[in-house]
Amino acid sequence: MSDQRILSFVAEWYDPHPQIIKKFLLKFYPQTHEVELKEVNSGRKFLKRTKLPSLIKEADFIIRNTINIFSRDMKLVDYGDVQTSKALDKSSEKCIVIALIKTLSLGNFIHCFEEMGLYITSIKSLFKFQKEIIDALQETICFPLRNTIGEVAIALSVRGLSAIHRCNEQRNNLSVRFGQIFCATSEDETRRVEEHIKKVSPSYYNTKKDLEVATCCVIKPHIIQSRKVSSIIKSIEDGGFIVKSIETFNLNYSDAEEFYSAYKDVLNDYNQVVKSFCGTVVVLQVTQTEASSVVVANFRNLVGPWDSSMAKELFPDSIRAKHGEDHILNAVHCTDLATDNVLELEYFLSVLRSRNHRSH
Repeated sequence: MSDQRILSFVAEWYDPHPQIIKKFLLKFYPQTHEVELKEVNSGRKFLKRTKLPSLIKEADFIIRNTINIFSRDMKLVDYGDVQTSKALDKSSEKCIVIALIKTLSLGNFIHCFEEMGLYITSIKSLFKFQKEIIDALQETICFPLRNTIGEVAIALSVRGLSAIHRCNEQRNNLSVRFGQIFCATSEDETRRVEEHIKKVSPSYYNTKKDLEVATCCVIKPHIIQSRKVSSIIKSIEDGGFIVKSIETFNLNYSDAEEFYSAYKDVLNDYNQVVKSFCGTVVVLQVTQTEASSVVVANFRNLVGPWDSSMAKELFPDSIRAKHGEDHILNAVHCTDLATDNVLELEYFLSVLRSRNHRSH
């Protein structure tokens, strides 16, 4: 198959035993969904051409993304050849959008970008600290938005073919529908805005009381890859729930295993379930209009049974029935027990945030 398309990348993997970063030439074969790895320094073949799990999609192969390949987190740091660079440079373009919206319909807002064929790389609700962020941005770049009472802010980074042009092309339409919209006009501006948001955004902004009347929802990587995040959020909003905060996290196997450790002796396919969390996840802090400690049980009923196949038969209107595939790719995780909601939310909104902040 001499005409077969091959995508080539330079990938880095942190080997925990000698505690060094190793570089690899990674080749991905889209037609057969296979990958092979060769060490850059020694030229030694590290992984022969091998079929990848269906969880990993071609869309995952973009610069700066981390892909879990057989329990090793491979970060794609550069293109491996000129052909791949030419083929993917524009298709992996990134744009950040900040929206100041008075009446937030989060599912519909995100749907606009997924409908353009763009993939979410990060999203974060800024809420209580939007004024500090906006002030900081206005000091360094031509940032046109002005904070007014009653508005909430969402920072959304998307990636895809000509993402910057397409976002700016739709900016006026988005402004009419949702409120004030800022779109970066270059990848350099995208990087600067993202850095400012990281710099001024505090690591934690919930009181214990906030968390006690909320529940945790984690949207899995396969939903992001399928551009169905907006569908999940619309189901949540239509079900009478409010997304109080939203944020993306990149989970490696250790993070996912740490979060899911309580299920280790409960699930037969524990390792497969853990792997289904590896990659970019969207974490939601979910509440109801009337804040109540029963929100955990109410939301669990909306999500449906663990196994999506069972959900389709017994609870066809549940989130897992509509958007899941089976007991592994079941669309979302939600808090099971009313005693675990604070722990699960704190794991992401405090523990992982602090860990990520130190690593940067």
